[in-house]
Amino acid sequence: MKKFQISTISKRTSYWAILLIWLIFISINTYGAPSGMDIGIKFLWSFVNSVYYFLFVWVNINWLLPYFLKNKSPLIYIASVMGIALCLTPMELLSNKLFSYLYDVEFDKLALDSKFHFFSFIIVIATSSLIKITMDWFRIQNEKSDLQTKNMQSELQFLKNQINPHFLFNTMNNLYALTLKKSDSAPEVVIKLSDMLRYMLYECNEKEVAIEKELRYINNYIELEKFRLSKTADIQVNIHGDIHNTKIAPLLIIPFIENGFKHGLKNNVLTPFLHINVNCTSEEISIFIENSKPQFYAGLMKPKEIGGIGLVNVRKRLELIYPNKHELSIHNEPERFQVILKIKQK
Repeated sequence: MKKFQISTISKRTSYWAILLIWLIFISINTYGAPSGMDIGIKFLWSFVNSVYYFLFVWVNINWLLPYFLKNKSPLIYIASVMGIALCLTPMELLSNKLFSYLYDVEFDKLALDSKFHFFSFIIVIATSSLIKITMDWFRIQNEKSDLQTKNMQSELQFLKNQINPHFLFNTMNNLYALTLKKSDSAPEVVIKLSDMLRYMLYECNEKEVAIEKELRYINNYIELEKFRLSKTADIQVNIHGDIHNTKIAPLLIIPFIENGFKHGLKNNVLTPFLHINVNCTSEEISIFIENSKPQFYAGLMKPKEIGGIGLVNVRKRLELIYPNKHELSIHNEPERFQVILKIKQK
């Protein structure tokens, strides 16, 4: 509804602008009318003369110019414009002579000069064509900008919808495993899962959220994953800076955490670890994530490449939301996987 109103207001503004231009044109003609006429006759003479220009401009904008732009035929366009100008020139001269006869007014030589009227038509048509082309160019640029914005929003929504079910599947698996064991921790899992779902369903619709909420979501995720990990897993989360007033795109950090669990902690039976460091300043959000990698022995299959759809989505979202305002570096070392993400705040 809002877009429709904006479009309607824009059209109304264009109509009023066109009307104003023609009123100014008629006023200038009225001011230049022969001095022997009273004001009413001057206005009538000006209006009749302006009608020729109005009809020519209307034909040019609605017929000649679109045909030229579509078929790219400059010779046909120029010939058409000159032909119409040649036809209208004697008609305007005849009108002036008729006014001179009816109201006994003597026009100056310029008002009865066919060359002057012919070139006046050409100048007015050239000006109208230039204005029309310029306005169409701006309209096309605005439409492109709107389309890019809509495509960006659609892609962001698609990426978020693609991420959310994946997390829900993981957390539901955790709850299922605990209920099979009839664990007393099941109610706690339900509460954390409920908090995560609320965040995904209601708070992730915003372009940015307080990083405090994003970190709470990550903490819930980690707590749920801990139920399936060895107690020897070294998980550290260090947070520095103002997390209450610092904002970040929702669900941007969690794919790195998920990869850390999926490809590192769950497969590393000796020294599994996940270290998360977040530092928020007024100028930059700095995120450092490091996790262990799975250990494989001779004769066993090599692990699959770490990454997948989660990291691909993060890269796309960073490019869409923070163009030229972020730095993402990923280091895949033999014994550890590191992610360094920096997002500029200004």
